Amino acid sequence: MSIFQKVLNINKIYILYVVLLGFLIFISINLAHKDSPQTFNKKLIKGDFKSLPGWENDFKFEVKNAFVNSCSIINKSNYQKNNNLLQFNVNNYKNFCNELKIIKNKLQLRELIEFYFDPYFYEGIEAKYTGYVELTLRGTKKENYNIKKPFTPILKKPESLITIDLNLFNKNFKNKKLKGILKNNKVVPFPSRKEIENSNKFHEDVLVYVDDPAMAFFLHVQGSGRVIFPDGDVMYLGYADNNGKKYTSIGQELVKNKTMKLEDVSMHSLLKWMRENRDEADRLMHLNERYIFFEERKNKLVLGSSKSNLEAMHSVAVDNKYIPFHTPIWAEIHSFSKDNNLYRGLFLAHDSGAAIKGPLRFDLFLGSGNDNELIAGSLNSNGKAWFLFPKDIR
Repeated sequence: MSIFQKVLNINKIYILYVVLLGFLIFISINLAHKDSPQTFNKKLIKGDFKSLPGWENDFKFEVKNAFVNSCSIINKSNYQKNNNLLQFNVNNYKNFCNELKIIKNKLQLRELIEFYFDPYFYEGIEAKYTGYVELTLRGTKKENYNIKKPFTPILKKPESLITIDLNLFNKNFKNKKLKGILKNNKVVPFPSRKEIENSNKFHEDVLVYVDDPAMAFFLHVQGSGRVIFPDGDVMYLGYADNNGKKYTSIGQELVKNKTMKLEDVSMHSLLKWMRENRDEADRLMHLNERYIFFEERKNKLVLGSSKSNLEAMHSVAVDNKYIPFHTPIWAEIHSFSKDNNLYRGLFLAHDSGAAIKGPLRFDLFLGSGNDNELIAGSLNSNGKAWFLFPKDIR
């Protein structure tokens, strides 16, 4: 290596150090003025299973698969919980997992849960429920791309994306990451959705093209999907990373400018409006600067943020700042669908999302298919929630 190259490398390192230091100072100033999870000061109240509405009649044995998925993560020797306000006894959860292997029916599973767990709830506060699915889209493979059609590219994670984990430099920044790109030997923020879509910088990172820009946008919101090609082949897509920008809800923007009423906002009403108002839809979509990168899944299983496979009707996305992954949650949903106004069931905290904020905000994973898309597209209901935490059994 020449002296010039050594000097150049030293300069790059120095520049990265200075940029990172600036990031740390900027973030520390801003975080000091932001609300933290600690501002939620409601106390959990311990209940009992006899008081859980529908616990016996609405309990479903199929939730065992969701527990098995969680146990496969929890039983790993290097498993560590995130630093949440709520914590559970990992050792007792593992004891539950060991006995779960011999459970054969609904009654046995319910009794095992009652032995190892206690229900807790926040008194006087309603939960908020929405739903999401693995979307089904139609598209074409890269080599068959026809520029004359209005296809939208779905991108894989670019090699140029740099992730800076601030916790490695300061423990006060746990779970705080910055996303950037190297430009002229400087780390700068990664481009926004508008910048990505209006440039040709990432054409080499195209995974697949889909035929509906509105559905492509909702694929970014939902985080997983399947793309069906004209020859019948299917590509399964899963979340890979994001550009580190803030998420903005297009529905909230339409309500804010009085284009829609809040009670009329659903995935399907938004899709209809976006398809009928392409130019305005493009403008609103670009207000959401957050951009999602995908990867091709090798099987049909959908992976959540907890690294656990998702189970339809038994996995839920939560705000992991408040709720530890793998926490069982007994849900009562007041208005689930047109055919089933009241729904009760047991879900496990397997996923998270940029729009899921607060200790009583839940997004139910409903699976895939047109019927489930219809439910997820209109589900926006209040309800109740009980958290099941392992007892301190000695």
